[in-house]
Amino acid sequence: MKTSPLFCVVLGLLALGPGCATARLVGPPLQAPPTRVGEMHVVLEPFFETSHWRVQTEARTATVYPGQYGGGYGGYRPYGSGIPQDVTLYQQVAHKAVYARPQVLAQEQSLVLAEVQRLRPGWRVYSTAALQSITGPVVLVRTVVGDSEVIAGNRTLMSLAFGFSFVLPPLFLLQINPVDETQRISGSLQRYDVDATTLKAKLLRYATQPDFAVDTRGLAQRTQAFALDIEYQEGLLASEASRDPVLVRGFVQKLAAATIALIEGF
Repeated sequence: MKTSPLFCVVLGLLALGPGCATARLVGPPLQAPPTRVGEMHVVLEPFFETSHWRVQTEARTATVYPGQYGGGYGGYRPYGSGIPQDVTLYQQVAHKAVYARPQVLAQEQSLVLAEVQRLRPGWRVYSTAALQSITGPVVLVRTVVGDSEVIAGNRTLMSLAFGFSFVLPPLFLLQINPVDETQRISGSLQRYDVDATTLKAKLLRYATQPDFAVDTRGLAQRTQAFALDIEYQEGLLASEASRDPVLVRGFVQKLAAATIALIEGF
């Protein structure tokens, strides 16, 4: 039995809305660890990263005018001749995962600072510039963001179903279901218990950092590795640009809880 073209159009329209749905976080709500430590000064250093560069092939379309650069008897012809054609150009592009890009790292530090302060209103949570005006013992926390990877998901299956749906239109209905994925972000947290006066003499400034870094050589530290899983759903046709802010928000929430756990000794 042949499938009606109108039936195919209706199925495609039904699937279009869910297929373009932007990302949202899923999973159990994050529970802040119970308070175990009273008032203290906490300083969050600007974030560092050790993630690897990733190389991917990107395609872009360009319009080519066959006669634009002459040849034969014409020489250079500014408006070209012949029929213009759209061609696809491919190039290799190296990039960092969204969590490890300089501007995003600065945003993450600011958001984690605010989230830790919200979860622990009895603490005084600062960035490193505050070390020039505070005194007494402080807890300095260094965050190093590592690599990220997709550890679970059904995107490949959904993409195959979408491809075959042009042959078997009922498969369009599968696009009503979202893509489920989990990304794991690895890295480490380092804690330094030290006096603010000692740290004032160890402040450094890097061009890529939004605030002072600290020369931690010679300081005793406690290091805790982390592997934070960010679960989300989105439509198969959703843009990557709309996904990135959602992933960063999920990362910030879990990193703030991990920072508190490190400080309070869980």
